[in-house]
Amino acid sequence: MTVMELNTDIYRSLSLLSDDEAYLKKAAKALKRLVKEKEQDDCMPRTKDELKSDFIKALEEVKLDMEGTVKMRNAEELIDEL
Repeated sequence: MTVMELNTDIYRSLSLLSDDEAYLKKAAKALKRLVKEKEQDDCMPRTKDELKSDFIKALEEVKLDMEGTVKMRNAEELIDEL
């Protein structure tokens, strides 16, 4: 299923529960639990291999910038974007 199909399915299911407060509370509790689980997964420390791979990619990007193949943004450009 695509993300859009999943969203549609979730909203359809919630609409079927919309007339029953008890079931909506259960759905809300389950969704909050899933959000908390995702937040914990997002905060998982990266492995040594992942850090090494990211560092190598960053060095390759700097090398391409120095060769003139790719134009990297400087810190001022990044700050202005925020």
